[in-house]
Amino acid sequence: MPITEFATLEVLGLSTDNSPSITQPPLIDHLRLVAEKQSAVSGYPVLFFESLSPTSKSTFYLVSGWRSVEAHYEWIQSQTNQELLVLLKDFIGVKGLAHIDVDFDEMRREMGVDFEAKLERTDEKSKDFETISAREGILAVSLSKNGRPPEQTNKSLKCVWTKEGMCLDQNEDFSKTNYRFEWFALSNYEDFDDIFVGCDLLDRKESLETSFMRRVGRI
Repeated sequence: MPITEFATLEVLGLSTDNSPSITQPPLIDHLRLVAEKQSAVSGYPVLFFESLSPTSKSTFYLVSGWRSVEAHYEWIQSQTNQELLVLLKDFIGVKGLAHIDVDFDEMRREMGVDFEAKLERTDEKSKDFETISAREGILAVSLSKNGRPPEQTNKSLKCVWTKEGMCLDQNEDFSKTNYRFEWFALSNYEDFDDIFVGCDLLDRKESLETSFMRRVGRI
């Protein structure tokens, strides 16, 4: 069964006065190259999400699929990936990596018809294209330990779908950590700023962390 790769990344070399964005060159071009090369090997789309937390503006996430954990480690050790790591070493730091027992194909189907951002002409005569996401929304990823499932993020918001799975990495940091993916079909993010500030507004006694994010559709 396919598994889900969930990587927590950060933009390096930015002062606190800046507003980090992975959509600016040259970083966006590097990430497009990563997505292209990894997808060619894995057969799954590589998706990037921006953090919506005001205290984690430099944080972003990679979500993708693999046929197995072993297949991902083969890619990590490959010459192509090592060359990409050299290219990115001054731009991106890895804060965390987890392999989760969630079928990425199911997540792919739930988020949209083809799950890929669609390129459409702005008008019939124009040569310009604009990117339209398959489905607008917010992804919430919650963690809890000791095999206990995380509680639902926010019952007042309409959750379109939920997927849960155990982390497959057997190490001190991730052993017996349960992940919950929740997708909220929201198009106006500014109206929901109050849910992005952290766990203090939400009643999740067993939750270690919840991250709110939106998809970067231009990568």
